[in-house]
Amino acid sequence: MNFGSEQVELDGWLLTALEPRSEPLYLANGYLGTSLDWTGGCLPDAPPSPCFLRGVYTDPGDGGVDRLAGIPSWNRLAYSQPVRLTGYRRDLDLYRGALHTQMRLEEERGAVQVHQTVIVSRSDPHLAAIRLTVTPSFSGPIDCRAMLARPVGTGLELQGLGLEGDGTWIRMVARRYGIEVVVRLDFLAADWEPLTSRDEDSIIRGFRREVRAGETVELVQMARVSSSLDEPSHPDRVGVQGAGLNTQTFAAALRAHEEAWASLWTADVEIEGDAEAQQMVRAALFYLWSTVREDDAWSIAPMGLSSLGYNGHIFWDAELWMYPALLATHPNLAKSCLSYREQRLPAARERAASGGYRGARFPWESAFTGDEMTPPWAEPRELQIHITADVALAQWWYYLTTRDTEWLREHGFKVMRECADFWVSRVEWNDAEARYEIRGVQCADEYAVGVDNDAFTNAAARECLLVTTRAAEVLGETAEPAWSRVAALIHIPYDTERRIDLEFDGYDGRVTKQADVELLSYPLTYVMDPGQTARDLEFYSGRVDEAGGPAMSMSVNSILWSWLGRADEAYEYFTRSYRPNVSGPFYAFSETPENASYTFCTGLGGFLQTVIFGFSGLRIGSSEREHDTQLPSHWQRLLLRNVYLGGGRRTIEIEGRMEGHTAAG
Repeated sequence: MNFGSEQVELDGWLLTALEPRSEPLYLANGYLGTSLDWTGGCLPDAPPSPCFLRGVYTDPGDGGVDRLAGIPSWNRLAYSQPVRLTGYRRDLDLYRGALHTQMRLEEERGAVQVHQTVIVSRSDPHLAAIRLTVTPSFSGPIDCRAMLARPVGTGLELQGLGLEGDGTWIRMVARRYGIEVVVRLDFLAADWEPLTSRDEDSIIRGFRREVRAGETVELVQMARVSSSLDEPSHPDRVGVQGAGLNTQTFAAALRAHEEAWASLWTADVEIEGDAEAQQMVRAALFYLWSTVREDDAWSIAPMGLSSLGYNGHIFWDAELWMYPALLATHPNLAKSCLSYREQRLPAARERAASGGYRGARFPWESAFTGDEMTPPWAEPRELQIHITADVALAQWWYYLTTRDTEWLREHGFKVMRECADFWVSRVEWNDAEARYEIRGVQCADEYAVGVDNDAFTNAAARECLLVTTRAAEVLGETAEPAWSRVAALIHIPYDTERRIDLEFDGYDGRVTKQADVELLSYPLTYVMDPGQTARDLEFYSGRVDEAGGPAMSMSVNSILWSWLGRADEAYEYFTRSYRPNVSGPFYAFSETPENASYTFCTGLGGFLQTVIFGFSGLRIGSSEREHDTQLPSHWQRLLLRNVYLGGGRRTIEIEGRMEGHTAAG
């Protein structure tokens, strides 16, 4: 089908498709998420959309580990006559957070115009709403229907399915942790005749109405989703009774939702002179903000709440790749990632103790409890240990950005201290070389397994020790002498002949899956000399597996070329950090150029850092530009509006090929 012969001018706030797309469209509010196909659920043969609820884990995943549970689809509100699609348009309004899909359908009686609006409410985390309008070219009865059904193979067991008032509901429970989930649908359906059918696994609510040719009629579905994680005092009736959804109009829900999104967009990134880059940046912000909530204590999986990719586990992706962009735009959102780690500190202590180490060792893959959830057969389970340094650095970056000393005292420092103690116990002393080493690890470059002294692991451990010492000084606490002693003597491999940092002891120039040494210059501060950064970058940038590796390597390269004042190279890697991985007008981001695993929020976070920290010349936690960067030649202006830097909000403006300036926000 090809309905997209006309061209749509790129709009900074509106993403538009003029024909059905194969890639899913991600909608979420940090609590509830879904990936919608091109129908959005509004055609009779539309399949159920994958839907997820943050924190609801069950089994089985690979090797019996936790897996994010797929909850019942709440979006199957459809025009139910057999039809043929003859026209299509879909608009995602980034500013208002609303998805609009228009379809022209043909059935035996004539043409029908269907318009669907979907929101996953930003103001009420439990609410998702759909408005369906139907305009037939003929007179007679029309039918719509809504389905609520037990999902199959998700690790949830059916507990109940029923009708209550004008609504339908389904209750399920996660096997491993006993978490109850309820989805309830209420309908605003005045003048529609209700019809109901059911079996043991599903309920279908039908609606019929007589219409005149050219008349537009409306049907609204309000879905409420909740779990016993949110209402622990009433686990037997979570979310079913007293929801009162049918007392709220769609207009009121939409208005509150739009106001919440407008509040988020007070922080923005504006690019003049590159309409595609502007769209991509705003799409990335939209998807990333959609994946986390303020005043919460859950972190972000690589695929967010869009799919079961990586079982919905939490990796270093959260701290190193997604968190920095959140921190610079909305620290209250970023803090959720930190709270998640703090609450799982006891499990990290047990993980360290089980290996004979002190302090806390965070798992490579974390889920509900904070125990190690990497499949037992996977190498990273025991070898990817840099995650513990990444967790500590994220805590410090929050302090540098907000300058919130009380938070550091009550929360951040206790996590950092435990991480530092782990590294002191994990390093090994090489008496012959008079240095500390970290042996037997997997690099940040995941192709390098079982090596000694990975550059990023050792440099991140060193920085963890140094910033924890600094945090103690800020708080007037006594720092452990071992922290600074180990930091001063930890070994980071270096090739004195070529004058480059080596990825690990004995590195032979092999292909890398992703950036490793490059991370020593950003986000770490181990390499601060521009000449060293340039030599490392020129050596390693051509060794990355671009087809099989993630996009974040390109993001780091773009940042470093920017800082080195080489705008052309920075822009080249900027485009390579997203173009090979995105599909369609909605910028659906895949994990690699060669797969279709959507939506890769890790890559979105890395891409955003190219603008927020690369072209701007800022470093994480800095209050002023540290590098005299230049914009791409066709960019007229870059404006970081109302971003959070050094304890307050500021606006950073950079003009074309001219030196930028900072204005108070």
